Amino acid sequence: MTLWELQYHGKKSMAKVKLSKYFYSKQAVNQAIKAYSQFASLGLEEKGKYYCLDISETNPKHKNFIKEEFANYALVLSKHGC
Repeated sequence: MTLWELQYHGKKSMAKVKLSKYFYSKQAVNQAIKAYSQFASLGLEEKGKYYCLDISETNPKHKNFIKEEFANYALVLSKHGC
């Protein structure tokens, strides 16, 4: 079972992140979306056992930060009871 998966679509500025509901709580994912909304546009959809996020960078300066840290932040929030 994978914690999360990152896929790029077309341009490097678009990505999809699949977060396993087994490890991530919906409350934590929503809180992470609020925290990261200043860096990117994030859309959330639930598909079966996953939370699927569409990420489009609004600030190219933070591109790597968003890709590498969003899932980690949401996981920490999940583990701390969010």
